[in-house]
Amino acid sequence: LNGQTLARLTDAPGSGAWFEWSPDGTDLGFKLFEPAESNDFPPQVSAVYRTDSGTVEPLFSAARRAGVPSFSAGGRVAYTLGNEVLIAADGGDVVARHDLGHYVNLARLSPNGSQIAYNGPDEQIWLLDVGSGDRDRLTDLPAACFNPVWSPDGRKLAFETVAGNLWTVDRLSRQAFALGRGSQPCWAP
Repeated sequence: LNGQTLARLTDAPGSGAWFEWSPDGTDLGFKLFEPAESNDFPPQVSAVYRTDSGTVEPLFSAARRAGVPSFSAGGRVAYTLGNEVLIAADGGDVVARHDLGHYVNLARLSPNGSQIAYNGPDEQIWLLDVGSGDRDRLTDLPAACFNPVWSPDGRKLAFETVAGNLWTVDRLSRQAFALGRGSQPCWAP
């Protein structure tokens, strides 16, 4: 921002439609779409743009379905590959992986790195314990839910419904609050 310069990370159509910054602002997680022959579904790559080096690093090789990376405050990164969510340490080594049973594009790692929030096959928001693999349904709404976003303290999540509404839910009390029409929720620090 200080130099008021722009850097193109990719020119592939659809790449970067969803993205997430690491809590320290040094990494940007997004999904790349690789060119495909004919009208085939383009291969997808979970990738991270490193602001310190100005490089885009793939987290895994291209796949039919890959998700947008998310970050914990401690340097972990989570991303999906097919039906699995993978959690990697700061050095890139995978420390945990869990089968979600279906493809999820936006599986979000909690600030402390202990849980993943995602939309389940019932289109509700679920929590996955990274260590044990235990799962817990967090919401029970009539509308389909997606795009869970953790509050900085990890106590609440904001999310969207396909009906175009925003909600928050307290992770401990399970109390949900309707915020009205909107999309793409985010939290102030």
